[in-house]
Amino acid sequence: MTYRLHIRTAWRIAVTAVAFASLFAITVAGAQVVVTPAISSAAGITTFDYSITNNTLTDLVIVSISVPAIPGAVFDLAAPVGFLTSFDSGVGIVDFIADTESFGAGATQSGFLFSSRFPAGPAAFTALDAAGTEITGSTVSAVVPEPGAIAWWLAAPALCIALHRRGAWRRPRLTLRVLQEENVS
Repeated sequence: MTYRLHIRTAWRIAVTAVAFASLFAITVAGAQVVVTPAISSAAGITTFDYSITNNTLTDLVIVSISVPAIPGAVFDLAAPVGFLTSFDSGVGIVDFIADTESFGAGATQSGFLFSSRFPAGPAAFTALDAAGTEITGSTVSAVVPEPGAIAWWLAAPALCIALHRRGAWRRPRLTLRVLQEENVS
């Protein structure tokens, strides 16, 4: 009987651990290149500050992000030292090009900026590595939890503790052996 309770407790703890791991895992699984914007808005102008993570084994030479194909849709382009920027209004692409620096394999580069009068939304990107391989994907917005989600995150550990201690305040079950012992006396 005691052995079974320990196994049940172990399974409950394991299931709880997996649930928490899946709750807090906010990652892009298997993504070779991750393009993440930090977005801010003021006075009708949206500013995009991109971080580019290269999880491939080869350096990237160019990262292109799709934008509206309208003249003047993008302005105030900026990049870190060692990178060049380009905006093609006919095709609707902003390019971040490696010049004296590169998007190193296994590294994250940040500081790629531009502003727009258009609101933020999902955007496609294309990256080209030094071997000529094209990698496509969509930008990953930073996750901003709703205020109610924080309350759920705080309530979840309390619920797990209550379920774990449930055996301590639940009345013991009557078993056949207990009934037989009571009948004998």
